[in-house]
Amino acid sequence: MAQAVIFPKLGQTMEEGAIVKWLKKEGDAVAKGDILFEIETDKANLEVESFFEGVLLKIYVREGITVPVNTVVGFIGAAGEKVPDQPPAPEAAPAPAPAAAAPEAPAASPAPVAPAAAPAPAP
Repeated sequence: MAQAVIFPKLGQTMEEGAIVKWLKKEGDAVAKGDILFEIETDKANLEVESFFEGVLLKIYVREGITVPVNTVVGFIGAAGEKVPDQPPAPEAAPAPAPAAAAPEAPAASPAPVAPAAAPAPAP
């Protein structure tokens, strides 16, 4: 089964980046760990390696194009394997965890009641 090549999120604040250069072409053999492409972010240029072995079946995002993180930029699979003509929609980033509810203030406890005065002893 063909595996999607995803544009990676390489930092907490990273939202998009551009593919500067593809180092593999459609039809090239790809080994796990091979560098597929170089990306440019607002902070650095980095190389992206393959997590899969097979053939680079499809490239959807050409050099110089800026895309959001988690965008499918290509597919790797067996030679001749069918892949979509158009890239699938980007994978949704995991939703942030809901903020923890603020602890409730402890309920006001009633003020302590002073014990009733003891009656004076009878003479």
